[in-house]
Amino acid sequence: MLTIPLIGTTDSHQISHELKVKGLKTEISHYQWERSEDTIHDIHATLYLGHDNHSLYLYFEVKEPLLRATYNEHFSNVFEDSCVEFFFRESDTPNYTNIEINPHGAALVGYGEDRNNRIHPSIEYIHSLGITTTFSEELPYNGFWSVLYHIPMRNIEKDKVMYANAYKCGDLTTVPHFITLFYIDTQSPDFHQSSYFQPFNFE
Repeated sequence: MLTIPLIGTTDSHQISHELKVKGLKTEISHYQWERSEDTIHDIHATLYLGHDNHSLYLYFEVKEPLLRATYNEHFSNVFEDSCVEFFFRESDTPNYTNIEINPHGAALVGYGEDRNNRIHPSIEYIHSLGITTTFSEELPYNGFWSVLYHIPMRNIEKDKVMYANAYKCGDLTTVPHFITLFYIDTQSPDFHQSSYFQPFNFE
C-alpha cells in the first residue's frame, strides 16, 4: 500500500516544490492498448501526492512533445486533448470520482458507481479544486506542462484508506495514448474500471 504523506505547507507559491520534495512520487508508466504503428514512449507523466488533513494535493508533471489543447470550458471532452486524470473512491462507498484536466485547466468531473450515468458536480466544486497549469500558448512549446490542484475531502485521519488510479491520455492527439499508474486488464481502453484501483493510506 502506498502512503500519502502529510506536507508542511500549502502556500500556493511553494506547494509544487513541497510536493516534489516531501510528497509521494508515482510514475504513470503503463503504456496500454498501444497500436503497433504508434510510438508513445516519449510521453512521460509523474504524479506527486500529499495532504494537509483537509485536502489531497496533486501535482502532475508531463513531458509530451506533441500537445493538443483545444478545450477551454469545464465539462467538455478534455480527454480528447492531452489530459491527466485521477479517479478515486473513499473506502466506505462503491462510488468513485473522476477528475480529468487538460493543459488549459479545463476539467471534466463526474461521480457514480460506473462509467454510465455519471453525476456532474456544480461549477463551484470545480472552482474549489484551485486548478493551475503551466501551459502557455506562446511558442516555442518546450515539451513540458503541469497541473496542480487539491481535492477537498472528508476528514483525513491517520491511516485512512483511499482507492485510486491515475492516467495520462489523449484520445485525439497526434499519437493517441492511454497510460496508467496501475495496470488495467481490459482489451480496449477503459479507465472506468474501479476494480483495478489500488489502495493508498494517509500518513
